[in-house]
Amino acid sequence: MRRDKVTVPQLRAAQPRDWQRASIEWDDFAVAATEARNHIRDVTRRLPHVWHGPAAAAAMRRLRVLLDEMTIAYRESRAAALTLDAAHDGFRLASTWLDEAESMTKTADLTLEDDGTVTVPDRDYPQNDLTPPAPHGPTRTTLRQYTRAPRPL
Repeated sequence: MRRDKVTVPQLRAAQPRDWQRASIEWDDFAVAATEARNHIRDVTRRLPHVWHGPAAAAAMRRLRVLLDEMTIAYRESRAAALTLDAAHDGFRLASTWLDEAESMTKTADLTLEDDGTVTVPDRDYPQNDLTPPAPHGPTRTTLRQYTRAPRPL
């Protein structure tokens, strides 16, 4: 889903807490991977002192592979946790903006449509730089049009 194509209902359904919960779970996995890595590292340090021969060498090779895999698991799960945490923050902020936009449109007797456009009811507005002559029916515009700098006189 592209950021500029999220609809109002999709944003409402995003549930930032779910993103945060997923982030925490990935972070817990990263902690478990670190603990496993530390345990494997401790075993590989002690192993040469208690076990010798071809079987010990094969075990040591496999333990080093596991050590690398746990390092990768930690890094990947931390990256996932950070990404999900950023998504949580982004959706929470977007939800705050949506709440503000809905509040402003209600205060101004406007309608915020599902696609993010604002419907202005037919009224007899005075003409100015920001309000084009009203066509028949409601005027649809985006909030971005009203945030542009005014044109010089």
